[in-house]
Parts: sequence; structure tokens; C-alpha cells
Amino acid sequence: MTTVLPVREDDAAPSTRGLVADRIAMVALFVFACGWFSWGIKTPSLWRDEVVTATMVSGSPIAIFDVVHHHFDRVHFVYYELMWAWTQVFGTSEVSLRAPSLVAMAITAVVVFVVARRYVSWLGAMCAGLVYVLLPSSTRYAQEARSTAFIVAGVAIATWLMLRAVETRNNRYWVAYILLMSGLCFLNLLVPLALIPHAAYLYRKVTVRTLALLWAPVFAASAFVALISVHQRGQVAWIPGPSLEQLLLGFGSLAGGALPALVVAIGVLGTVVWTAVGRRWNEVGWILAGLLIPFALLAVSYVKPMFVPRYVMFVAFFAALAMVIAAARIHVALPVVAVVAVLVLGWPNQTLLRTPASHNEDFRAAAAFLQAQTTRDDAIVYATPTIRMGLDYYAPKGLPAADPLAVPARDGLLPGNAPCAADSTAAFARVWSLVLVRTADVECTSGKHLVSRRYFGTLVLNLYE
Repeated sequence: MTTVLPVREDDAAPSTRGLVADRIAMVALFVFACGWFSWGIKTPSLWRDEVVTATMVSGSPIAIFDVVHHHFDRVHFVYYELMWAWTQVFGTSEVSLRAPSLVAMAITAVVVFVVARRYVSWLGAMCAGLVYVLLPSSTRYAQEARSTAFIVAGVAIATWLMLRAVETRNNRYWVAYILLMSGLCFLNLLVPLALIPHAAYLYRKVTVRTLALLWAPVFAASAFVALISVHQRGQVAWIPGPSLEQLLLGFGSLAGGALPALVVAIGVLGTVVWTAVGRRWNEVGWILAGLLIPFALLAVSYVKPMFVPRYVMFVAFFAALAMVIAAARIHVALPVVAVVAVLVLGWPNQTLLRTPASHNEDFRAAAAFLQAQTTRDDAIVYATPTIRMGLDYYAPKGLPAADPLAVPARDGLLPGNAPCAADSTAAFARVWSLVLVRTADVECTSGKHLVSRRYFGTLVLNLYE
């Protein structure tokens, strides 16, 4: 059984003029989003996850496979290979590494418009797209060299494919939907959580058998990635157990700050009330179901702690739709108010995101400081390999100080640390140690005393003499 989604009468047969206006809006929104996300993209230093990306793509595809197979990040293998291909053409500068994420987030904004246009006017749909662009969380992940933006864009496009498949009864859309959703699992094994709003939409539109055929490849792909990554589960050992505080902080993170989250919450609450009063659950209830994803992730976290908001950042796609649809139906001016509110209340977060340490560690400033302050009589020790990667990226020719704990890179890519012997740093006048906030210092200072401490975001530089 397959039924067609009821659409608004004014959208059922759009005029040629309306189609042209929509296409102009899509192009304008994409261009604006690219410009907005480009603003300040070079300012934040790469943080530790991003320098892992930079390090991985510096090797060959075979070297990348060897690293993820023997050491870590099997779940990111496909992303690293895609980025390797990209950097072969465009290089490994900060802008080049982040540009694919920027484009992916801009595409997501366009999909927000396209989906919203099924329910509201041209202006309302444009406002939905602008709300998504102006959320600080969108900026954060558009300016990050990781797979988050790819996943968000993929879920958004898959959602549109699902809508088109039901509306047109064209199996080509279903094939594209299955392939995309299954492929996304090779970027994030939690992608099946996006099936919650999809299930709400498909309820009574397709048979259970059809649903099983559609989703079997998706769950199989997710299970496969989980199976091959199970021995690397220590990579998520740092994630704390679930709690109400985590959930509240998570919603703030999904919007990019407390005040933007408040605006989203008010908009979503209005849509819930409007939907309940008008009994419109069959029409827009599936969009609201997308906001249940964080609760589902919290439930999963009681089995295995996994509650990290960026893992389900695609919730923001559904949130932008949910907060504008009712507003546009109630009064034409309300979506504009929503855009202004997100912009004004999110402005402090937007400016903060465009500061050097906004992505946690400021490796760029730390490398510049050490380049200027250290000599050949000094030693530098690193608490983790990722800190060493960050300094290597911003000081590719090396630092003046010695690196007594350096060992040959594993599989030609991953730098490591040798165990600290009693005399590893004894011959050096000064020892600089680099650690992360809230982690133990490197115990390799040969009895020297701490004389200074500097912070570069969440990166801590200690000096011992």
C-alpha cells in the first residue's frame, strides 16, 4: 500500500513563475550560506580531530587503510579516503580541509527550503532555510574538517528522496534513498536514528514488508560498521554516562548556544501546539518526530554511552523545519521574526565561533609561540599523539627545541611517543610540556619545577626549569 502525501492546494500545481522563483531562492540561499559560512573560516585553529584529518590525508589511500585497520577510526575510513581525493586537487590548507563541510551545510540549507516549500509559502520556506544557516551550530560544523556536515547533508537529501519516492511512486527515488542511507552508515553508525522521523512519515503509506526491504540494508550497513569497529570501542570510552543535564546541554549544542536553543524551543513548542489543536499530526507530525532523536540517543547511551550531540547534528535540519512551518501558517511575518531572533540572539556565539580558539585547541598560536620562545637547549614533550600532530601541522619544518620522545610514525602516518626514561630530559635546561585541559601532565621533567603555564584554548603549555 502506498499513498501520496497531501499537499497544500497552492503548491499542488505550481506555476512556471513559481518554479522560477523557487529556483532563484535556492540559488540565492546556497550562495548566501556559502558566504556566511566562509566568513572567518580561516580564523579558528584546527582542533585535535581536524588535525587527525589533516594527518590522515597526508598519506596514501593504502596508508590510510593500514592506520584505520591497525589503530583507530575505522568508522571514518570512507571520510578520510574522500578527503584524500579532495586534497590531492585542492591541498591541505585550513580552508581546503574545511571547504567540503561548508558546501555540505549550504546544500542542507537548500534542502530545508525545498522540504519547507511543500508546506508553506516561498517566504516561509526561505525563512526556514535562513534559520538553519544562522544557527551557530551550522556555522560550527560548516567550518570543521570532519564528517559531521556530510552526514547532516546526507540525511537531509535522503529525507527529500523519501518524500519524492512516496509522492511520485518512482522506484528510482527509493533506490537512491536506500543507497544514500546505507552509505551514510559508513560515516556514522548512528545514522539509523534518522529513521525515526522517516518511520513517522511512512506510517500507513507503505506496508511493513516494504519498510523492511527499505531499511534492511541500512541496519545491515550500520551493524557491519559496528562489528568491524568493536575492538576500537576504547575511542568512545571518554563519553560520560547519560543524564538529564547531558540532554539539556545537548539541545543547547544542537542549536549552538543557550539563547538560540531558546528561540528554537519556542518555535517548536508553537508548532506542537498548532499541530495538536488543528489535529495536523498526519501532515507535519513526522517533522516533530525528528526532535525525538536526542532522546533515542540518550536511551542508547544507557547501554553504551554515546550521547555526543554532534553525532546526531542532523536533528537541526528537522528543528529548522519544525520551528517555521507553524509560524508561516499562522502569520506571514512570524517566520521573519524567527530569523531575526536567531540572528540577534545567536550573534555573540557567531562572533565567538570566529576566534582562534573557538574549536577548542589553538595549535596555531601554540606553534608560533614555541617557534619564537624555544631554543636547541630546550625539550618539548607531548601528552598525546594528536597534540604532536597539531604542532606538526602548524610547524611543518619543526621547532627549534629537541623532541626527545619522538619515535618513527606508525604506518608512515601516526606520530607516537617513546616511554619517558629517567634521563630523557635531564640534559635540557628547560622542558616544555603540552597537555589538554583536565588531563594529567607529562611525567617527564627530570625533577624540574613548574615555572609558567599558558593556555591556548583547551591546550595547556607548561614550562619546567
